[in-house]
Amino acid sequence: EPFDWLEGYSSLATFIEDASEHMKSANVLHIGCGNSVLTEIMYDNGYHSIVNIDNSNVCIQQMMARNVKRPSMTWLEMDALDLAFPEDCFDVAIDKSVMDT
Repeated sequence: EPFDWLEGYSSLATFIEDASEHMKSANVLHIGCGNSVLTEIMYDNGYHSIVNIDNSNVCIQQMMARNVKRPSMTWLEMDALDLAFPEDCFDVAIDKSVMDT
């Protein structure tokens, strides 16, 4: 079952809007996504270019299955310390709790 350990979208929306300069087309990276519903709500609110990463294949598989109706949201098993993206490809990076893991 999805769960947000820390703050949810309602608490973070202002920060996300400021960080994305109020552009719903911003390329967003969610680091250590786990089974948080944060980016599901972001997607439903217009942010469609979202890449979610986590080092847990189980979480990634569960979230991919939950979000088949959100086709432009990506889910990848990846280590936050070894990102496989070119520099400057994201406008916003969200990390709610990777520091704790």
